[in-house]
Amino acid sequence: MIKKAIIISVGDELLRGETVDTNSAFIAAELLKLNIPTTGKFTVGDDAAAIKDALFSASMKADLVILTGGLGPTPDDITKETVADYYDLALTRDEYTLKKIQLYFTRSHLPVPAGNEKQADVPKGAAIFENTVGTAPGFGLDTSGNCYVIMLPGPPSEVSAMFEKSVVPYLRGKAEGSIVIKTICCGGIGESALAELISTEISGCDKNTKVATYVKDDGVNIVITSYGAGSQEATNKMLRIRDAIFLKASYYIYGEDRTTLEEAVAKTLIEKKLKVAVAESCTGGLFTAKLVNYPGISESLIESFITYSNWSKVKRIGVDGKTIFLHGSVSEETSREMAEGIARESGADVTVSITGTAGPGGGTSQKPVGLIYIAVTAKGKTLVRKFNISGGRQKIRQRAVSKGMFFLYEQLREL
Repeated sequence: MIKKAIIISVGDELLRGETVDTNSAFIAAELLKLNIPTTGKFTVGDDAAAIKDALFSASMKADLVILTGGLGPTPDDITKETVADYYDLALTRDEYTLKKIQLYFTRSHLPVPAGNEKQADVPKGAAIFENTVGTAPGFGLDTSGNCYVIMLPGPPSEVSAMFEKSVVPYLRGKAEGSIVIKTICCGGIGESALAELISTEISGCDKNTKVATYVKDDGVNIVITSYGAGSQEATNKMLRIRDAIFLKASYYIYGEDRTTLEEAVAKTLIEKKLKVAVAESCTGGLFTAKLVNYPGISESLIESFITYSNWSKVKRIGVDGKTIFLHGSVSEETSREMAEGIARESGADVTVSITGTAGPGGGTSQKPVGLIYIAVTAKGKTLVRKFNISGGRQKIRQRAVSKGMFFLYEQLREL
């Protein structure tokens, strides 16, 4: 039975940084659906010795090893040949697979390259996984060392199609026990502070449960992983921990599993039948773009202004020019007038304004790069918060949006 898996990504292009490995993340997520956790990953080039070393290490630590890449038609595609050599398996040409490859080319009125014909060579005893997108089939091996080895092509579209059609049926029923994973989505708090808040839940886990925190673009996720002999046992353990975390951290929680912060905000706006308008300066429309990610936001979003210049702040949304002269465009006072101005102009129930210095230039000792002011006006009441955000220009803008989004979410809950 399979308890854990390790992924080996093969390809010189991965080591050179020319190609980003998205296959590993996809495979790890799909394996969890089959109750198989991924405990490690190797990335190696198109080198037989390196592939064998990774295969040796992986097979000593896991019951399932999945290799991606290196099944193509060129001379540097050596994954299949290397794995067959490692397990002392002969390669024989499968006529059915060869005919499918030939048909792939004849339908396009192209000759069949000799390199593609070698893709029909199959390690002895291997299950063949049909490729419905490209030409290279995948393979599944039940080795004598109590380790399953799966070989998949490199192109992500081929991997995803083959995984669903062939790998899932091949692995189904081979997993030992059950895994239940619950993600709790939080905002408005840093990872270390959140970890301290739920430290009892993190440290109090037994060997079959785990609680961990992970930073993401719009906040911090708490991930509970629970193992059990059956799905109900794993679920019950997860729920006990989840309930305990909600008691301590409910103020910062905006959703579960795949909920995004903008989704939580948009749903709340729509459910409460509230109209919203936005005025952005340094974020340049990113905040509004996040909201627009949610289908149906047109029920609530009235309009958005990118008031990047001082002239625009004054002329478009009614900020007093004296306010900017006395306090600057990056100030609590200007942020407040931006939110209140867009409220007057739009008639919205709720408004948000963001102004700041994203850098890399423009900062001063009094107003450094990363200084952000965000204001929220809700039902006539305006609150302003000051943030000091570190990082490069894009990181500052993105984090300003996340902080503004949770600030808005907090105020919406109060209404």
